[in-house]
Amino acid sequence: MPSPIQIVNAIISCWVTIAKASHLCFSLTFTEQAYKELEKLLRIEHNILLKLFSDNFENLPNLHINKHHVQNARNFGTLVNTAVAVKEMMHKIFKGSVPKMNRKNIELDLIRRHNTLQTIRYLTDGGVDNRFPCIKQGFQKLTTDPLLHSILSDWYMTQIIQKEDITDIVSNTNVVSCDSRVTNIKLYKKLSKIEIQQYNLPVRLDENSQFAHDILIAYDIYMQKKAALIYRHVEFYNQIKYTLLDDDGRFNSHLNLHVGDIVQIQEEENLSYAKIRALFTHKYNNGLVYAFIWINWLRKTSTTDPIIQCPIYEVQTAENTRWYRVYPISFIDNLPKVHFVHCCHSTCTANSHDLSNNHYFKNEFYYVAI
Repeated sequence: MPSPIQIVNAIISCWVTIAKASHLCFSLTFTEQAYKELEKLLRIEHNILLKLFSDNFENLPNLHINKHHVQNARNFGTLVNTAVAVKEMMHKIFKGSVPKMNRKNIELDLIRRHNTLQTIRYLTDGGVDNRFPCIKQGFQKLTTDPLLHSILSDWYMTQIIQKEDITDIVSNTNVVSCDSRVTNIKLYKKLSKIEIQQYNLPVRLDENSQFAHDILIAYDIYMQKKAALIYRHVEFYNQIKYTLLDDDGRFNSHLNLHVGDIVQIQEEENLSYAKIRALFTHKYNNGLVYAFIWINWLRKTSTTDPIIQCPIYEVQTAENTRWYRVYPISFIDNLPKVHFVHCCHSTCTANSHDLSNNHYFKNEFYYVAI
């Protein structure tokens, strides 16, 4: 008879196997080794599910379907290409359009409608038709308008689940960026004096010499502004949103950062991770207000959890001044695609983490389902 600890470890091992298989199923690229790894994981998943939950999975069709995933991945390149959600939505859109037609030639009407939408999308993405050289000018502004561009940037539109609370937006219209790619900057939820004291944040540069030094370095290296700072006051916020354009001035992505988020940063050769400690603004000598992030870097340790098989990272402590911590918001130029989980000990509770424990698991099973 297995002990309770053995049962718990077996269930966790089952979850790890399923999570790894799911992560691999949604991979956008496959190699021969990846196909073999997927086949191995699906076989282990099949056996362990039948062993632990035989009554629930023995005759389940989905468990048998999993055996065909490897062949489907080889046939279509990846399993992402076999997803039917987009096709089902297109079918729903076409089906909803039929009652609005005269139904004399449904195929022609659907093709004409679809071609029109694709033409608009092509022009919005910067496409050119040499027969109509002036058309592109009428669509150029769409590519830089974050609200209009999003309408035509996907297969279909969905309702916004979380509406933006206008009362939370700080009316700070002169916040700018030295990087022309960063536009539409909005700051949310300015921290109160009590919150600033609670998080041990400096209101003035004179209160933290290392913080002041890092701001000077950020101005010098990333913004080409090398001068003594006249204004010594900073303001902290809980959230910042901004729009990122590509090098041609066209819409790239929306970024939404919160205090406590973990972001990925592409360095010269490697991909690094950092935890956002604070978001703040500072007025430079020219009177313009710039937005900055204050981060703590994550360092990969040599330890991997033996049960969930995830690497453990260590958050940079206040005493560690080896790496700069303050950067302009343009330093974060991509959407976060990584997930970390606090390595909780007995001192953590369901509602709060003991931050004196600065170790985090990197979630190796994180993926975006398409």
